[in-house]
Amino acid sequence: MLFMVRRAPVKFKPRRANHKRNPSWKGATTVRQRRRQLLLDRVQSILIARVVFYWFFCLLAASLMASCWTAWDDPPTSSLELARKVLHAYGPALGATVLVLPLVVFDVLRLSNRFVGPMYRLRMALKEAASGRSVAPIKFRDDDFWRDVADDFNRALAQRQAGDAPTTAA
Repeated sequence: MLFMVRRAPVKFKPRRANHKRNPSWKGATTVRQRRRQLLLDRVQSILIARVVFYWFFCLLAASLMASCWTAWDDPPTSSLELARKVLHAYGPALGATVLVLPLVVFDVLRLSNRFVGPMYRLRMALKEAASGRSVAPIKFRDDDFWRDVADDFNRALAQRQAGDAPTTAA
């Protein structure tokens, strides 16, 4: 006879950021957590919707052209026969586009993270500065767009922290 020992489930406590050592910690996500998050901003949702929208209308236009070509090349006796012929001839291409669409969406998300991520970090730093808290210089990842914006922000931040008013040319 086989006896099964039932173990109590092990509960792991989630690791918390050490807010005593880091006074600026307010439960915000870390850079590592943000890097794993695909959708950072509303801009990315709009980009994804636009990609799917264009895919759908491209598919619609191609289906219409395929239907017209099939009807002109070999006139069907009914619309059901036309639909069957079009699906038989162009169905594999339709299936391929359905398989490729998630790859395109994922690629657009990864590409958009290269410009949405830096703007998100810049916006958070600006909110910190506007609230009067001290702000650390921001650094974008090596493959991010707009790295010069981070340099400009850091220069302005250094001037603000030094108490110097920016000089303007008259």
